[in-house]
Amino acid sequence: MLLDGIGSAAVDALVERACQFIADIASTRALQASSPIYPGMPGLPLSEQRRLLKLVPAQEIGVSLTRSGMMVPLKSISMVIGLGAQMPFWSKAAVCTQCHLNETCPYKVVTQEITC
Repeated sequence: MLLDGIGSAAVDALVERACQFIADIASTRALQASSPIYPGMPGLPLSEQRRLLKLVPAQEIGVSLTRSGMMVPLKSISMVIGLGAQMPFWSKAAVCTQCHLNETCPYKVVTQEITC
């Protein structure tokens, strides 16, 4: 269980770095990068995972899909990032409010209002 948590944290950190890298390159071309959208999020059904992985050489790096659309190895991730003049960007808390697991997810990001 500990190694699973470490693996998840490593993937999350890699996603953060990859998104920042893409945003940095986009800015050198006067573009913006959107927030990432992951298969399974509203607007990008998990069923699109297979089509998404056909766009990249997934098999060459040992990534495949199960029949249900889950990636193997399990600590793999795919995402779509838009590039353009005015791309939408949302906080992690905003993404959590739109997720169908919002009420039960142990990883939910919650913003707390500070009152005096």
